[in-house]
This record gives sequence, C-alpha cells and structure tokens, in this order.
Amino acid sequence: MNDRLSTRIFGLIYAHRQPKNPDTTLIRNSAGLQLPTDFDGAPASQYLIDDAEFAKRQKTLQAVCLSCHSLSWVKGHWQRLEHTIETTNAATRTATDIMRDIWKKGYASGLERGASPFDESIEKKWSAIWLFDANNSRFASAMAGGGDYGVYAEGRFPLSTRVAELNEWLIRQRKKD
Repeated sequence: MNDRLSTRIFGLIYAHRQPKNPDTTLIRNSAGLQLPTDFDGAPASQYLIDDAEFAKRQKTLQAVCLSCHSLSWVKGHWQRLEHTIETTNAATRTATDIMRDIWKKGYASGLERGASPFDESIEKKWSAIWLFDANNSRFASAMAGGGDYGVYAEGRFPLSTRVAELNEWLIRQRKKD
C-alpha cells in the first residue's frame, strides 16, 4: 500500500503526505512533537514524501481505479477526495485554533503548561473532531463512499456540529470570567 498511497488520511490531526520512512518515530514537527504536522497544519516536510513521489503514488493508485472506471470518473473522484481533504483540514484548523484559545486562556492545560494536549474532557472533544469526524469523511470520500455515511452519519455533519460545540464551550467559559 505504501507504494500507492500519496496522502495519509487517518489517525492524525491533519491529512498529510505519507512519511518517507516507515519508522514514524523519527518524525518531529517544529515544536519537537512526534507529529507530521504542527497544530496549525504546517507539515514537517523533511519527513514526508516530496512532490515527485507524491505524483508517482497518485498516478499508481489512479491506474488501479482505471482498471474498472473511466478516466473522467477517476478525475472526478480524485477532485472530490482532494476537496474533502481540504475541507476537513480546514475544519480541523478551525477547531485547533479554538482549542489553542482554550489553552491560552487556561481553560485547559495543554502543552504550554507542560501537560498532554489530549487528556482533558474538552481536549477529547477536540480530538474527536479530527480523529473520528474528519477521518470518517476522508475515508468515505476515498472509498467513493455514500453521502449518508460521509456527510451525515459519521462525517461532515458531526464534524461541523462538534466544531460549533467546541466554540460554544469557549464562549460559555469566557462569559464566566
């Protein structure tokens, strides 16, 4: 699979290019964390595949799709997938910016206070946004999945709902100050 997949769409905060090395413990973002992106979505590019490898892998996977589908279908599918990656990364960035405000205001501990950014209740709500909702949307799109799953049941609707809930939580906290 590693020879075909150009984008890593699961498990981490942002979808990003695949790592160069299967030993992902070597990856460090600009904050020194073992993540392939910063919290703002900027990639740790030195650890990720370059443009040429990215294009090669896309072409290889598209060739698999072309064994059953027309060129126009494959191009359309790829455009939808890329759009889904862009929109889910943007929603994740919005949620992460809200979470950064939460940490900055001291409503949760986070990295700046030497704590885990994933252990408090509100941090778990933030994590669910990208770990479940964004990833489910990407998966449904990558597999040419149905609109109900990718949009409603486990996708974009819950994604946007959780982002709004995270923001509403922050607003309620500010009102308490």
